[in-house]
Amino acid sequence: MLTGEPIAVHKRSGDNLSAGTLNQKGNLVMIAEGVGENTMLARIIHLVREAQNSKPALAKMADSISAVFVPVVIAISAFTALVWYMIGPEPTVSYMLITATTVLIIACPCALGLATPMSVITGVGRAAELGILIKDAEAIQHAAKVDTVVLDKTGTLTEGKPSITSIYPLNIEETELLTLAASIEKGSEHPLATAVISYSEDKGIQPVAVENFTAVPGQGISASMNSKRFFVGNKALLSANNIDCQHAESLVTEMTENGETPVYVADSRRVLGLLGISDPIRSDSPSAVSRLITSGIHVVMLTGDHPSTANAIASQLGIVHVIAGVMPDGKEAEIRKLQHQAKQSPWWVTALTTLRH
Repeated sequence: MLTGEPIAVHKRSGDNLSAGTLNQKGNLVMIAEGVGENTMLARIIHLVREAQNSKPALAKMADSISAVFVPVVIAISAFTALVWYMIGPEPTVSYMLITATTVLIIACPCALGLATPMSVITGVGRAAELGILIKDAEAIQHAAKVDTVVLDKTGTLTEGKPSITSIYPLNIEETELLTLAASIEKGSEHPLATAVISYSEDKGIQPVAVENFTAVPGQGISASMNSKRFFVGNKALLSANNIDCQHAESLVTEMTENGETPVYVADSRRVLGLLGISDPIRSDSPSAVSRLITSGIHVVMLTGDHPSTANAIASQLGIVHVIAGVMPDGKEAEIRKLQHQAKQSPWWVTALTTLRH
């Protein structure tokens, strides 16, 4: 939930746990190091509340002007009413009210005090409809001067959920490979199992009953079907069961370079096939990144994902600058580093960078 990783990360004794961690097998003892206001969720809520109360510099300036302008207009209106009451024609009271009201209506600073907040509300609301959450209202005012855009990967450039993106049957037909994988994965609650089952359902493949289901945390699962033992998982699972997978190494390397997580499907003797699971790129991401770069904006990917996965996605989108493996509370520090570098860069470096992009 916090790192943004679409693929589950295996935890070991001594690792830090956060909300969204799944305990798949056995018992565990956890120490609560932060509760109440000290939790990550509480800090996120605090940041959001601060953003809701923020005002752009333009709104602050409008409020300052209104604070002076309103008393001045009221004073002018009162002075106008007094003059018409003293030297105006009959009926003096009617003329006094008409002129005073005219001054208030024409010179009323309502537009000055309301236009900026309404513009901010409209802009933030429209951005939310498009899936853009604005942390600080002042960001809208500074948007016109932006020369670097930092994008997260999961859910921003990608769809945010793992799915099967490639299938490589080696010693079996593709339909049979999917049936075997879906039947074994049906008993698992792992996110990768959900991806396999969903893809199989879309293909109209129905899983069959299996026996002796066994899940090995961090490795995969195994089960028996028709008196034969089958395995679905990573290389560690196959190595632990003395299953040869050397002939699939070149294919695994290619899948890893493409940002896919390889899932082995094997029997007790050999690898039957491979399933490539990844977080697919959104259909509108390539064009969006391309337009940003064409506009002279430097695009940076900042993600908590593994560097190899992040670099694979970035290369497909044409993003050169990638910062990977960063936790949520460390992303702000990376943003400040980029801002600091921009301030220290000479104007001619910025100009050359803009021309290059």
